[in-house]
Amino acid sequence: MGRKQNHPWIFYVCNMNIGWYILGWWQNILGWWQNTYSMPSLMKIWCQAMIILSPVFLISVWLPIGHVTLYGHPVTGAVERTTLKFCATMLLLWLSVSVWGLAARKEWGRWFMVAAWLFSYLAVVVVTEVSGANIISTWPDLLSSVLACMIFYLCLFHLPSVKRYWGLGRAE
Repeated sequence: MGRKQNHPWIFYVCNMNIGWYILGWWQNILGWWQNTYSMPSLMKIWCQAMIILSPVFLISVWLPIGHVTLYGHPVTGAVERTTLKFCATMLLLWLSVSVWGLAARKEWGRWFMVAAWLFSYLAVVVVTEVSGANIISTWPDLLSSVLACMIFYLCLFHLPSVKRYWGLGRAE
């Protein structure tokens, strides 16, 4: 009887069809990018821009360059800066997921996009309360978030071109 050899974990990973997995993942991404070509113009521009720029924005949020201002006032405290970075990261991740959902033609992508603006306001409120940061969220901020939600809802659910894209409306 032969003795079972103990190989390092990398041996098992390399022997799996990891290449096929990566290839399938890449083909999904290319397919979703192809889906954006059939989107209505503004939706296509928004999705393609967010797909390309969201990783750049995520990296730039955490680079320690430049001055941070909020409502025209400089944000100087370390807690406040970290709080804003965390909130911006959460918003960018939420938007990235919603844009990839739109590109993949998933119904939840539209709802994520609508909720992103209200989510960003709630994230600022919750994170500032938890961290004790000195960032004031005002009623106009809430109203602008609700207004953005309403605009995106109307655009993503009621525009005839978007309804045709989702196959929910009749061709006119």
